[in-house]
Amino acid sequence: MHLTRKRDGTRIDRFDHLERARRIGRRCGAEEPEAARTCTRSAEHRGPHAAHGSFGRLLAVWEPDSRDLRPSADAMANRAAARGDRIARGEEASGPLARLSGRIVGVLSSPEELSLVVLFLGLAAWGLSVAWRIVSAW
Repeated sequence: MHLTRKRDGTRIDRFDHLERARRIGRRCGAEEPEAARTCTRSAEHRGPHAAHGSFGRLLAVWEPDSRDLRPSADAMANRAAARGDRIARGEEASGPLARLSGRIVGVLSSPEELSLVVLFLGLAAWGLSVAWRIVSAW
C-alpha cells in the first residue's frame, strides 16, 4: 500500500489520525519508496509509515517492508549532495540568516510553536522596554 495526498486525496483521509513525532531526533526516518520523503512518526511506532508536511498535514502513507529501513550513509550523502546542487542553482537559500532560521524551525515541531515563541519574545521585549522606562524615570 502506498497512498499520497496528491494521488489518493480521499483515501488518505482515513489515516489523518497518524501524528508526527514531536522531536525531530526521535523520528523514524524510513524513506518513502517513490519520493524523497521520510517517515515523520516516532521511532518506535507500529503500523504504516507516514510523511507529514507543514502544519502537520499528512502527505503520504506507506506500508513498511525491507526497503524502508533507516537511510544508509550513501543515501544521506546523496541527499546532501542534491541539497548542495539546489543551493548552487539558487533554489534554496544559503545565507547565514536562512541557515539560522532553518535551525530554529528544525528544533520546533510545528509552525504553531514558532508563532508562540515569536509572541513570547515580543512580549518579553515589550516588558523590558517598560521596565527600562520606569527605572530611567527615577
